[in-house]
Amino acid sequence: MGFANLEKIIKDSIKDGFPSAQIAIEHKSSRIYQKAFGHRTLIPANNCANLMTHYDIASLTKVFSLAFGYQSLLTKGKCNLDCSLFDLLTEEREQGLILPREKEAITLYDLLTHSAGFEPNPLFYDPSYSETLYCQDRSQFLQKLLLTPLVHPPKTTALYSDVDFMLLTFLFERIAGESLQHYLKKTFWTPLGIEDSIDYRPLENAAMRDNIAATELAGNRRDGVIDFPNIRQEVIYGEVQDEKGFHCMDGISGHAGLFANSDALLKLMTLMRGDNDYFSNQVIEQFLTPSWLDPTFGIGWRLNGADMGYMCGDYASSEAYGHTGWTGCLILRDPKYDLTISYLTNRKHTRVVDPGKNPNLFYGDTLPAGKYRIIVNEIYRELGLA
Repeated sequence: MGFANLEKIIKDSIKDGFPSAQIAIEHKSSRIYQKAFGHRTLIPANNCANLMTHYDIASLTKVFSLAFGYQSLLTKGKCNLDCSLFDLLTEEREQGLILPREKEAITLYDLLTHSAGFEPNPLFYDPSYSETLYCQDRSQFLQKLLLTPLVHPPKTTALYSDVDFMLLTFLFERIAGESLQHYLKKTFWTPLGIEDSIDYRPLENAAMRDNIAATELAGNRRDGVIDFPNIRQEVIYGEVQDEKGFHCMDGISGHAGLFANSDALLKLMTLMRGDNDYFSNQVIEQFLTPSWLDPTFGIGWRLNGADMGYMCGDYASSEAYGHTGWTGCLILRDPKYDLTISYLTNRKHTRVVDPGKNPNLFYGDTLPAGKYRIIVNEIYRELGLA
């Protein structure tokens, strides 16, 4: 299948200044399309993106690290999602860790469904945000996370927050007894033969380091409107773009930090079909069950529902689920049509449109190739599913 209209949308955006994109599609359990477009950086010489180019997948990390990790632990009977912070951090509390009383009853389930009550994006790395919470040291960061104020009482509101998944990272490593990176590598990446196509800190992976799409053009400065200690000022390449992931979590976190290509993500998504040794069908069903607080939140996953058209488009079934990443990445599976889409871009590798007005809106965000709805809708149309 040619997907001519889809290709025209992406190629036209690249002519208008979009950096690069990589896409792979599986339909009815067969890989039917995969292609790369554009250049890994805005300097195009000898820099063409290809199917092995690795992208900072931002918040797709949440599902391919911790959703997968906790699904694995649960399948193996090694954790209980009803366990509370009070119980999980017993040893740390005995060593002096402060766990505020209002957070003691927060559970793994609360964190995985974004219903613990934390605000979305505290700027821990910036002392001007909070002297109390300021931290650029992973070894000290768990305490800062636990001291983060709640904006809602736990179990009352679903509010997407990176704090949840940073906390879940430390808890996962406590339960598993090893680093998140090591667990994912031995449990998923090596058995599936994708250890050279997905990893944290890819500059340390010899097979990945020379084929990475750059993210921001001038560090995290947003054309000079943002500043804090140790801020990066040059092109970000091979380091997690997310400031919390880089400065507070040393590049390895459950909320952001993974680099991957679309092929690796599709291979991982085959595990979500069930009937395998990785996840029990019961666990998969549990993780894709809507939260009672918000039907668009599963356990780690985002589910199709009201206001999810930006991710799922206009034609996906009610069974569709997946996640997006701030850098311009999407994973979407629609079981009704046995359709999986992996779409990776580095849309943030463009100028900020108006730094003073909105330092997070980049030119790449405004082009058609940077809008998930447009891409997903075209795929459904060309497959005759619209």
